[in-house]
Parts: sequence; C-alpha cells; structure tokens
Amino acid sequence: FDFKGMSFDHAIRLYLESFFLPGEAQKIGRILEAFSKRYYAQCPGIFADADAAYVLSYSLLMLHTDQHNDQVKKKMTVEEFIRNNRKINDGEDLPEEMLVDLYNSIATHEIRIQADGNQFELSHAQWLDIVKRSGTPQGILVSCTMQPIFDYDMFAMIWGPTIASISVVFDQAEDESIVQYTIDGFLSVAHLASVLHFCDAIDNLVISLCKFITTLNPKGNESDAFIEDSKAMLALVTMFCIVNQYGDCVRSGWRSVIDCIVKLHHLHLLPSKVTDMEEVRNILKHSNARSFNKKEETSILQSVSNFLSFDSGKSKPEVKTPEEEEAEKRITTYIESCHIEEIFTESKFLEAESLEYLVSALIWSAGETPKGIANSEEEEERALLCLDLLISTTIRNRDRIELTWAKTFEHLKSIIDSATLLSPLVEKGVFGLLRICQRLVPYKDDMADDLLRSLQLILKLDAKVADILAAQLFSELLHLVKASPDRIQTEACWKTFSALLRVGAHHLEASPAGFEILEILIAGNEVTEENLVSFLEADLAFIEGHAGSEDQSMKALDLLMSLVEKIKAWPTSDKIFGYWSKAVNVARHACNDSRPQVRNQACVMLQQVLLSSYSMNHTEEQWGEVMKEVVLATVNGLVTNVKKHREHEYPEMDKTARIALLMLSKAFLQFLPSLVKLECFSEIWLETLSILDLCNSCSSDELSEAVPEALKNMILVMATQGVLHPGWTDREGVNLWNVTWQRARTTSPNLEPGMLSDYNIEYAK
Repeated sequence: FDFKGMSFDHAIRLYLESFFLPGEAQKIGRILEAFSKRYYAQCPGIFADADAAYVLSYSLLMLHTDQHNDQVKKKMTVEEFIRNNRKINDGEDLPEEMLVDLYNSIATHEIRIQADGNQFELSHAQWLDIVKRSGTPQGILVSCTMQPIFDYDMFAMIWGPTIASISVVFDQAEDESIVQYTIDGFLSVAHLASVLHFCDAIDNLVISLCKFITTLNPKGNESDAFIEDSKAMLALVTMFCIVNQYGDCVRSGWRSVIDCIVKLHHLHLLPSKVTDMEEVRNILKHSNARSFNKKEETSILQSVSNFLSFDSGKSKPEVKTPEEEEAEKRITTYIESCHIEEIFTESKFLEAESLEYLVSALIWSAGETPKGIANSEEEEERALLCLDLLISTTIRNRDRIELTWAKTFEHLKSIIDSATLLSPLVEKGVFGLLRICQRLVPYKDDMADDLLRSLQLILKLDAKVADILAAQLFSELLHLVKASPDRIQTEACWKTFSALLRVGAHHLEASPAGFEILEILIAGNEVTEENLVSFLEADLAFIEGHAGSEDQSMKALDLLMSLVEKIKAWPTSDKIFGYWSKAVNVARHACNDSRPQVRNQACVMLQQVLLSSYSMNHTEEQWGEVMKEVVLATVNGLVTNVKKHREHEYPEMDKTARIALLMLSKAFLQFLPSLVKLECFSEIWLETLSILDLCNSCSSDELSEAVPEALKNMILVMATQGVLHPGWTDREGVNLWNVTWQRARTTSPNLEPGMLSDYNIEYAK
C-alpha cells in the first residue's frame, strides 16, 4: 500500500476495504499493527510514534462498530470519542479538529469491510486512490498492443455483462442514433471476440440477436408490424454480418443461424441465391408433387410479420397499399444485404472446428426423417433445404472432405437406407450422393474409395423406388464413370458397381447407360483378381438382359471375349485356371439363352475361347475337367432341350445344338493329346458317344447331318494317333474298339473299321 499524502481516514478505509477482515481480535490487532507501522513510516509528522497510529486505528474500528451496528442503541458521541483518545500520542493529545473530522467521517460513511472476501465494485476510497494514482507516473496507461498479456482474461470478465447491457439498450431504445450505437456495440464485441478467438462470446451474440428476431410480435397490420419491428430486421442483418465476417468463431451459434434461414425459406423470404446454388440445382425430377396441400401465397409483409412472431398461420388476402409496396422493397433490401448465401459458398474458408459445427447444425436442423418420410409439409421443406445446404457445403469443402464426409454420409444413410416410398427427400438424397461423388471422386484420391463405396446405399432402395429413379440414376452414374474411370480400386468398390450394373441391365431405360458404363470400366482398367468376378457378373447380366437389344447382348459377348484375352495375358500362376474357368462358365451359361441369335453367338464364342486357350498350359486334369464340366455338359443340355421338343421356350434350338456339336468335335480333337493321358479318358469318350447317340435320337435334320461327320473326324484322328485300335480297353476290360464301331454303325452304315484303309490308316488287326 502507498499511503503517502493520504489522510488517516482515507488510508485506513483503503486498507480495510481491500480484503476480508477476520473476526478474531488477535488477528485484527496484527492487521492494524501492520497498517500503523506503514502509515507512520510514509506519513511522518502526524504521530509521535507507530503506537499512536495503532491506538487511533483501533479506536476508529470500535467507533465504526458502535455507529453502524443496529444492536448498539446508545451511540458514542464526539465528546466521548475525543475523551477516549486523550494522551495517546506519546502522552500528548492529538489535534481535536483531527479527531472531530475522523468521528464525522466514520459516523457518516460506513467503512465497506468485505463480508466474504469477494469484492465486486470499488468503494469511494478505492476510487479516490485510483484518481490519485492516475496523476502519478505509475498511473499512466501503457499500451500493451505488442504483448496483450491480460486481454483475454479481461475480455472473459466483461463480454457477458457487456452483451447483456447492449441488448437491454437495444431493446428499449427508441432514438435511431442510440439504436445505431448499440449495433456498433454488437459489432465491436464481435470484433474483439474474433481477435481473441473467444467463440463463446460470438455464439452468445448470435443467439441473443436471434432472440430479437423471433420474439418481437407484430402489432396492427403488416405494414405497421414491419415499421415497429424494424429493430428485428436490424438484428437480422447484424447477426448475418457477424456470422459472415467472424464465422471462424461460431460454434453452437450455427444452430440459431440455420433456424433463421429455415424460417426465412418457409415464409418465402430466403433469396433465390441460397436455394439455387449450382451444387444442388435441378436435382428433383420425379417427386415434385406431394400429397401435402400447397401453402397459400403470402405477401412479403405478411411473411415478415409471421417470421417475427414465428406464426405460420394462413394469410388474409389484402390489396397492397403504396406504403406496403415500399415496405416490401425495403424488406427485400434488408434480407439481400445479409448475403446469406456467402455462409455456404465461402464455407471453404472456415476454420475446421467451425465447419464441423456448421455441418452438425444443418443435420440437427433437418430433423429426423426415417426412410425419407416427413410428417408434414413444413418438416419436409426444412429437411430438403438443410439437405441442399449440406450437400453444397460438402462439395464446397472438397479439399477437406474428411471433416464433413462421415456426418454427411450418416445423414444421407438415414434418408436413403431401406426407403420404401419415393419422396422428394429420398430423391434428393440419392442424387445428392451422386452429385457429391461426381464432384469429389476425380479430385480426392485418398477419399475416392470411401465415396464410391457409399453408393451401396442405392442398392438398399426398395425395388419400386429404384425402378422410378433408374434412368436418371444410371445417367448420373455414367457421368461419374466418364469423369473418373480409374478411381475404382478396391474389391468392395468393384462389387458395388457390379451390383448396380446388374440392376441396370434389367431396366429398359437404364440398360443402355449401364452397358456403356461397363464398356468404359473394362476398357479403362486393368483386369485383375480384384475386379474380374465383378466384371463377369455384370457382363453376364447384360448378356442375359432382355431390357437391352439383342445387339447389346452380342456386344456383351464381345466384352466377355476381351476379358478372356486379358486373363490369358496374366502371368502363369496356380490361380489362373480358376479365374479363366469363371469366364468360360459365363459363356457356357449364355449358351442357354432363349434368344437364338444370342445363344448361337455364345456357342461360337465358347468354341473360340476353348480352342484359343489351349496354349495356356493347363494340366491334363484341368483340360479333362473342362471337357466334362463345360463342353460335354453344354452339348448334352442343348440336345436334351431338342429331344424334349421345347421349341416354344427355345426357338431354333436344333441349330444351336448343331453349332455346339461342332464345338464338341473340335474341342475333343484339340484337347486329345492331354485327354489321352488321363485315366478317365475312356469315360470321356463313352460320354461323347452317348451324346452322339442322343443327337441321333432327335428328330432333327440339323443334327442328323452333323453327327456322322463329327464322329468320323474324331475316329480318324484317334486312329491316326494310335488311340483307337483293336486292343483298346477301359479299366474294367471292356473293349472300346468294338464299342466305338458298334455305336458308329448305328449312326451311319458307312462308319466301319474298313474305312480307315481308305485314309491310309493302319491298325493292328
């Protein structure tokens, strides 16, 4: 304490009002003793010694208790006070004038001794001390702009009361200049909070201003309501000004901001710039019509009146007066000056934490709409707007999609997942998801997989919903694939696209776009173990799909052939036969198509695949498996259909069976060097003869002409290579030479052992 130049009364007041005074007499004595020594040292000439100052200070404390304690009925007089303090100054009296002044001061002005140790406001003595210090070199204010050590702590103490004070003045002020001062005050607090990054203050400001916007009630007609509530419009503009300028510091306040935007939209006051952003333009095409009754048109003034009171009741049609028309223009100017669209178009510049809060606020404001179904038109409008803004914000922040994607995906999932009815929200969710993928997948290598796997949500749509959306959906998918055909890298993504394409293959309007997608993916990507099965499954769907033309199915067969060629180019490995077999089985499956042209082409292609692949170095056992499971099984199935006269199901099946029979003959001869090494070769030959017998039993000219020639060719080659000879028997000792010629004679009388000599083939008799 610095008591220099202070009166005794001023000094003891300043001293005792600065801390909590304990109740114990011993402690009080030590406190007053310390004061007396300090005052005696700093103010010489008043007391003879420190003891005099101590006695007087104790006497003043007792006088204070006497004068200001209600329980003391008989108060001490000035004469009694003077008498109590005689001879205390080293045996001398203190000046009577001094004692009288001290008595009057204590009796008149109570010493504000702290009751609980907390001091919330300055006393008169403390103010005087501040005034005194301000006149000294120590009282000069020093700028701390270079080292703002205490700014944050000081602002933390004052921002709450400051905002509350400004709000009270703003609420009660009627003078325009005072209202403007309060607006400036709000902006100044926001600026300081932004500089110090005090997010709580910004949130409090936003929430406070939103309360002014939504609690003022209109009075009289709409025009009067606008005039009387012009402060609410000022609060609206101020709030959006703060959000646009200091959005980095907004956290929980985003919820209030989004609520205001939703309300403006509901009352047709939201500028078209907000609802017509490029990222979400023209998404809805199938579900604009809703069962909810459309709202009646309202005037801008009525909308403002409803907005300020949060009353969404129906408007009463009225003829606008010139004053009302002028007021509407002012309202439009007010709202456009808010630049609401910049909150979202400029969100890419927000700090990460603020952006995350904004995304969370949009999802929270959208409300819960399980399976995309809202309970009312108002709920649906809110959910649609928030979804639009969420999609736009996500796309705008493509360089930091990792901050927004998880929450955005979960929200889209809650709308799309298992949706059983088509609603505007479901449609916007589906195509919003596609729009996000279209805009972000080409630019985000590290997130492409997560984004593309999200398309699995589309597969969870109800079949009826998917059918309605299919044409546009596959058009958008085609746009996505054209822009980034090489972004599908993982097996999970390939499976997702394969599943989507299999759905599209059976949809009349979606099939062409779906097939084009498949062509682009096969041409633009290396065929690997991760994607081959997905390609084959999708290709088979387009081969079988009757939604597309026969020409499309034929092109799908060509794609299958290109896949086989790519498999043949793989490095030799133990796995290659398994993958090659999967492709061969797709061709085999296509041989049973109900359309003759597709079925015949599939048989021709299967033959090409088998004959051209013999150089792949498969083992004898593997070629034996192909012969039994593919070639013989395919021909047997086709001939059986001819035998059963299933012409109505499979027209021109006998022609297909003839093509397959030729395939059997050529494949048998091609694989013969490998087949003869197998223990089961005799079984393969007997099965081949049985199929030829089945062909003979069919009443088909096509097969009757083909069987003898095919059998003759096989016999000649087998005899030439020494496989067919009189001593040829199977494991059970059955003479296969005899069996072969017995079967051959039933096929054609010209087929007998003697014909071998006609071709200069010798055999041991």
